[in-house]
Amino acid sequence: MVNTQAKTKCIFTGGGTTGHVTKNLIVMEALKKQRSEMEFHYIGSKMGKEGELIVSDAINRVPTAVFHPISTGKLRRYFSLETIPDFFKFLAGIWQSFFLLHHLQPKLIFSSGGYVALPVCIAAWLRGIPIVTHETDSYPGMANRLIGRMAKKVLLGYESAAEYFNPNKVVVTGNPVSPKLLEGSRERGLKKLGFDPNKKTILFMGGSQGAEEINGLVAEILPQLLKEWQVVHLTGGGGKPATSNQQPAYRPFSYVTTDYADFLASADLVVSRAGGNSIAEIEALGKKAILIPLPLPAAAGDHQRKNAVEVARRAVRSAGACEAGSEAQDSEAEISEKISAKESEVPIEEMLKKMPRWRMLEKPSAKELLEAIQDLSATLANPLAGPPPAKGGQVAGGGRTPNLHPLARGLGGLATEKIVNIITVLLSS
Repeated sequence: MVNTQAKTKCIFTGGGTTGHVTKNLIVMEALKKQRSEMEFHYIGSKMGKEGELIVSDAINRVPTAVFHPISTGKLRRYFSLETIPDFFKFLAGIWQSFFLLHHLQPKLIFSSGGYVALPVCIAAWLRGIPIVTHETDSYPGMANRLIGRMAKKVLLGYESAAEYFNPNKVVVTGNPVSPKLLEGSRERGLKKLGFDPNKKTILFMGGSQGAEEINGLVAEILPQLLKEWQVVHLTGGGGKPATSNQQPAYRPFSYVTTDYADFLASADLVVSRAGGNSIAEIEALGKKAILIPLPLPAAAGDHQRKNAVEVARRAVRSAGACEAGSEAQDSEAEISEKISAKESEVPIEEMLKKMPRWRMLEKPSAKELLEAIQDLSATLANPLAGPPPAKGGQVAGGGRTPNLHPLARGLGGLATEKIVNIITVLLSS
């Protein structure tokens, strides 16, 4: 007998950067394991990365979702030659989404944010379809602030973003990290790169779109770096390698997908922008990192700098919790008071310069970056760095045991599970 019952459908949307799509794929894959009977669809931009990544995902593995392209346009706070045509693309995207949702009849929309998601969520709101949105950064962009007004639940990577949303909708989940990232192998990564396992490795990355500033700094300090370090350089699309001369200890890539987990596992130090997804990945693997936030006005609301500040706050709170928790007779209120005292006695700006695992540099010179690299390279473990490595110092695949920060492990490791549980409850209601 043929089962004619229609499948429950869930639509994912979000785009503008690769991070939006990656987050959706992580959540989608986890949800598929719990609800294998569901049907997944992805609505994204005709011209964006979403279609390329969803199709690539389908080629490399079992197809995760059916992709539906729509017209999208950025809503800018300033005027440019693209403002007017983008506004009409935005309206067209709402129209297309409205009829697409009528055809698909989904039970729920999950948005990872970005301007690509806004027309889809407006159409869903007009049709009375529940929306769940996730904000990666400590300061939400305009699209997610608008989506948050229409959403049933607003999930946050950082607690500090809660002030921008209705408190009755907010759930702090942390930022999801792909399980595949945790399977990366230092040994395998070094072998792919042709690097010496006895030398230190540094990874430079500027996000999916690259970072001209970071690429320029790498070019300036590369001769000095190569005296001590092996260098992996993710230049981003259109980014130029630091040198045209072939160097055995320098490996530039415009973008990596399947090898990313191994390359990150092989790095002793990471130099990165301070996007929420990048920080979550670095935290999950317990990597030392130098964060160079994308500056204003490119970073809306200075969100990358605020992300870096949140990292420092978490480290201070963790140290306070460890110190307070050492007194078995302390009540919960007393422990909370000691944590607050720990926060107040360590100025965050100073903390960002002295943390054993992290540094934040705003618009650094080549000299400042090189000094920070040398400083972190010589850092020894201390209470803020988390627990010592497990005996033997080895993980599967020959990698070193990550010195995981307790809070990073909690937020990074459980974020996907929390998000999926919330979606599942709403699908069942």
